[in-house]
Amino acid sequence: MSCGPSVSQAPARMCVACRRLIPRDGLFRLVRPTDSGTIVLNLKGEISGKGFYICRCTECLKKLEKDKRLRRNFTAKLAPQAQEWLREQLRHYEEAESSLCGSTL
Repeated sequence: MSCGPSVSQAPARMCVACRRLIPRDGLFRLVRPTDSGTIVLNLKGEISGKGFYICRCTECLKKLEKDKRLRRNFTAKLAPQAQEWLREQLRHYEEAESSLCGSTL
């Protein structure tokens, strides 16, 4: 009997906005590199540093900007290109009306 995850399970991470565990491929990753105080996008997972995940859905993207706790901890430190990218993603998901929050992908 194995103690680790089974081969078929995808790694799950917690969204900072909705606090749900979701497969990693259903989330965006942002990271604060060790040599910088600014949070940047980390779509390929190549940047080391303190990272966090957010759902690929309208509700969580909006919450990242509106929630006081999240804004204080994350949004105020986002690099300008990361802020614009998140806004673009928000527009994309609002247009598509495809909310993936909490889905099992």
